[in-house]
Amino acid sequence: MKKWTSKDIPDLSGKQVIVTGANSGLGYEISKALVEKHALVIMACRNTDSGESAKQRILSHSPKAKLIVKSLDLASLESIKAFSEAIRLEYNRIHLLINNAGVMAPPHGETKDGFELQFGTNHIGHFVLTAKLYPLLRKTEDSRIVTVSSIASHNGEIHFEDVNFKANYNRWKTYQQSKLANLMFSMELNKRLETSNFKTRAYAAHPGVSDTNLFKNMKPNWFIKVLGNLLMPIITQPAHKGALPILYAATSPDVNPGNFYGPHGRKEHKGYPKEAFVPEAAKIESDREKLWDLTENLSNTKFQVCEGDKKQDA
Repeated sequence: MKKWTSKDIPDLSGKQVIVTGANSGLGYEISKALVEKHALVIMACRNTDSGESAKQRILSHSPKAKLIVKSLDLASLESIKAFSEAIRLEYNRIHLLINNAGVMAPPHGETKDGFELQFGTNHIGHFVLTAKLYPLLRKTEDSRIVTVSSIASHNGEIHFEDVNFKANYNRWKTYQQSKLANLMFSMELNKRLETSNFKTRAYAAHPGVSDTNLFKNMKPNWFIKVLGNLLMPIITQPAHKGALPILYAATSPDVNPGNFYGPHGRKEHKGYPKEAFVPEAAKIESDREKLWDLTENLSNTKFQVCEGDKKQDA
């Protein structure tokens, strides 16, 4: 098996890319790898100060890198709208959208629009962002949309009757739900794209178990923290390795639209990119359609993909 690395990314001169959560972890490594191949990367960050700091770190390695930091809070539909409108005014093409940002297993919280924080940020936020940027993506030849899921999707379930977990919040079940939703969204999006006359395609990827700020921000008790510090180097891979399946889905000519990519190692925890296991729950087409309709209704965002649709309310 060939070990695909960032060195295999083709030249991206002239390509315009959006990476959400680009200021740290996977998003930072993704942005760094893409600008090294001459793409212009729009770093979409909730904290723009942190984004500017990340930009300067990348520029210290790649002085000619083309990087633009813009404010985007995926936990706010108003912020998503403002970001999307600014992008559509400033750019006439987007070649690649990487839906990467996310939160993992926080205490119960809500987005600014009242959604459970993980489902609202990880899934609804990226669904709405993709819908609003779709007019630019669909008029860009061979554009791609890559949505970052997780191996947590393997144990996920969409709680259609209570997606916001108002009755009984469980941080891990909610995280698993949000990551399954990411995968289901990507698969359903690509199915709809393939029925259109446009060449935009959708892919999903996961980073395995990567040492990123998601773990650092979980605030465990002292025992778990000590145990984690001992085990992290053994059970995880560095963020630049975790970014590889996402970069592979985003840039390789060998990937298949609609597919899911992750590390090749045992239980997909570590390793070089390969096609990943797709949980049975993500294969149920009627549930993917139900999730799509539910997300449109919750966010009041109509995401019509096919050319024959009357309009796109984005």
